[in-house]
Amino acid sequence: MGHVDHGKSTLTGHLLFDAGYIDQKTIEQYAKESERLEPGDTFKYAWVLDTIKEEREKRITIDLSFQKFETPKNFYTIIDAPDTGTSSRTLDYRCKQQTSQFSSSR
Repeated sequence: MGHVDHGKSTLTGHLLFDAGYIDQKTIEQYAKESERLEPGDTFKYAWVLDTIKEEREKRITIDLSFQKFETPKNFYTIIDAPDTGTSSRTLDYRCKQQTSQFSSSR
């Protein structure tokens, strides 16, 4: 949790990359794309979760993003959300939706 520009998407994308859930080729592609919008490739990890064109152009998270991964013992869902002060109701609603979809798919 955190406010705008605190690096929530970047940190989460970097963790997923370091854990091997995102491949090097994808990160390199995101780096090239982010270079076109602004010098430097600082958004390459954020774009793992910020997939909407408007999010990338404005460099902010607009909509919730869900990234699922598993370990040998557990199943996880990472939720990337916009500034938490403005979206807690939306986050609660979307989490409930995601949970019900997950429960019905197992």
